[in-house]
Amino acid sequence: MTWAEKEFGETDLGDVRRTDRLVQIASKIVSSPESSLPSALSSEADNKACYRFMQNESFDFSDIILGPLENCWNKIKKTPRTILVQDTSLLNYDSKKMHPWIGSNWQ
Repeated sequence: MTWAEKEFGETDLGDVRRTDRLVQIASKIVSSPESSLPSALSSEADNKACYRFMQNESFDFSDIILGPLENCWNKIKKTPRTILVQDTSLLNYDSKKMHPWIGSNWQ
């Protein structure tokens, strides 16, 4: 069973085909996390299907995230101590003028 199947395979989006599509999308994104969505999906057909999926008004983000949140919570409950790390750093390169691709000189 893949990571995407474990995290999203039981998600109820009102139609098993939507759940299957969610698993397919998540699998492709996680296999190439540094890529843009069109690059990760790799084909125009997959890209269009992904955008149609995201525009579907039959479900919303909370329906999609509920399964992974429950999985995470169940893992946390099994450990004696959990450290939750949050990165709140903010990087601002506007004052850096030494490189043409950094800050306000970016083209």
